[in-house]
Amino acid sequence: MHEYGVAKSIIEAIEKHSTGGPLSRVKVILNPMYGISDETLAGTLEIAKKGTKMEGTQFDVVLFDSKFTCTRCGKQFSSKDLIWGGGCDNCGSFKLTPPKGLASFGLARIEVGVTASESLEHILQKSAR
Repeated sequence: MHEYGVAKSIIEAIEKHSTGGPLSRVKVILNPMYGISDETLAGTLEIAKKGTKMEGTQFDVVLFDSKFTCTRCGKQFSSKDLIWGGGCDNCGSFKLTPPKGLASFGLARIEVGVTASESLEHILQKSAR
């Protein structure tokens, strides 16, 4: 179950780069090409956060929705129309160009709702080091 490993990695990365009090909310924007449904990751995060500093944190997992382009047939389609596993729904090719704002086919991004004692800029500066 690689979802649990992904959830633990998200939690560990946030814990590593955050200081101050507990975080109230974290939004995970999930790339549909990642191979995990938003519902599955949300449920797995609820399990994985138990016993960590993130136990009281609310995780909102949403699917990144944008247009992909198939490099074989040229069809453009919504990420919500992808065949499970990431193929083109027209020709079945897995050679797809990601949309603008999505640099790779990994996890899209994580937005952290921080405590009053910590700013998002501070977390981002620390994670860039």
